[in-house]
Amino acid sequence: AEYLMNQSYSVCQLVAVRRQTDGRKGVVSLHRSLDHLARKPSMVTRAWFSQELESNPKSRPYAASLAAGFDDFADPGQAQVKASSVAADRDQLTAAADRAKQVVDESLAHLADPTRGGTGPPAITWGDLDIAVDTIGNLYKKYYRLSHPGAILGNLEPNLPPGWDRIFETAWKPIGFSAGDPPAQA
Repeated sequence: AEYLMNQSYSVCQLVAVRRQTDGRKGVVSLHRSLDHLARKPSMVTRAWFSQELESNPKSRPYAASLAAGFDDFADPGQAQVKASSVAADRDQLTAAADRAKQVVDESLAHLADPTRGGTGPPAITWGDLDIAVDTIGNLYKKYYRLSHPGAILGNLEPNLPPGWDRIFETAWKPIGFSAGDPPAQA
C-alpha cells in the first residue's frame, strides 16, 4: 500500500509540475504567464497597481503604503514591471522543474522505445521534486501579489482539521494502532 501511495503521489506531483512549466502555445501555465509578462511588461503598470489598491475597500486605507509593493516587481519609480526580473523568474522555474518535466516526457507521457538502447528512464530524487514544487509555490505566491494588489496568498498547504486521519482507521489502521507497532504476523 505504501508503494502504491508513493507512486500515486509522485506521478501526480510530477505531472502537475510538468503542466505548470509547459510553454506550448494554447496551454495555460505559470511558465506561459511569466513568459507573456516578460515579453509585454507594460501590461502591468505602477498606475494600474495603485488604482487597484484604491478601488478595493479593504486595501484603500493602506493604499499608500501597499503601493510600495510594486517595487518588488520593478525598480523604484519605474512605470512598469521589470522584464528581466520576470524572465529570470521564468528561467528559475524552468531550471527547477527540468528534471521533473524530463521524467514525465520520457517515462509517463511518451514512453521511450525500449529497443533503442540507452540508460533507461531518467531518475529524479524526492529533493529534486521538492525543489520544483516549492519553486512553483513561491512564484505563485509572489505573482499573486502582483495580480491581486493588496492581497497575499499565505499558504498553499491545506489546514487539516483535527481527526482528519480517522478515515484510515477502517481497513487501514485498526483502533489502537500506533506507528511504532511491529507489523502483524500472519
